Amino acid sequence: MSHDPPLSKRAAGSRKALTAKTPNAMKHGAFSSIDLLPWESAEEFAALRRGLFEKYSPDGPLQEDCIASIASLMWRKRRVQKKRELDVAAELDRAENSILWKHPLPLCDDQMELTKQQLAHMRDGDGTKRCIRVSEEYDELVSFSCSLYRELGPSIFRIKIGVLPSEFADHLNKTCPEENYETTSHWVAAVKREVDTVLLPLVRKRYPAPVSDRYYEAALKVMNEERLFSDLAAEERIERNVDQLLGRFFKLQMADEVAAHRKNSSARMIEGSFSSGKAANSG
Repeated sequence: MSHDPPLSKRAAGSRKALTAKTPNAMKHGAFSSIDLLPWESAEEFAALRRGLFEKYSPDGPLQEDCIASIASLMWRKRRVQKKRELDVAAELDRAENSILWKHPLPLCDDQMELTKQQLAHMRDGDGTKRCIRVSEEYDELVSFSCSLYRELGPSIFRIKIGVLPSEFADHLNKTCPEENYETTSHWVAAVKREVDTVLLPLVRKRYPAPVSDRYYEAALKVMNEERLFSDLAAEERIERNVDQLLGRFFKLQMADEVAAHRKNSSARMIEGSFSSGKAANSG
């Protein structure tokens, strides 16, 4: 007696195995699943699909599948173009607001450790060039935060706070007064935390819209020849697939028309033969 599972279960298992082994379609984002990304508009995709269906009026599941696939490919092409726009915008923002991408160093115990941290960041290329419209307030606060360490003397620390813009000095003296802390080390840590988590985000929000002459440098990084050819190749692959699907769609339409014509011709022939036979019998 066979102990093999029923055929339906074996077929389901085979489909599951095939699905599990199927890799992602392409590394390029345009060929990922058509599932909409969080920032993409479901209404726009629905409008694109509806427009194609209204234009070509597919008849039957095969024709409908062709048009649905064309809609997906056209959406992926838009995704390639939109991604290029986002990449350029992000790089331009990074170029203009380069100082705003800087983050303070962690609080060190002494000046020697702080010096090592600063040298390490310089070697890593973190010495950001200043832009024409760089936020001086943000730059001052970052420099102030990065100059602090736990063993800093109280008199020097008071001077450092005092040379900050009055808005920030008054804020720190009000929220982190020296008398509230048992040691200078605790005071330094509290002030640094206030600068990093409150004042720096505050300055980021008030920073004006970017205008920079470093846009050309940034654009060259993103819109280089290799990147443009890669995007162009992806778009061309999509267009070839669309052309193939349109060709298939028109062939299906023609095949359906031929089949309908043959069916009508056969019906007329049968009807004609029946009429001729009836006439002969009556004669």
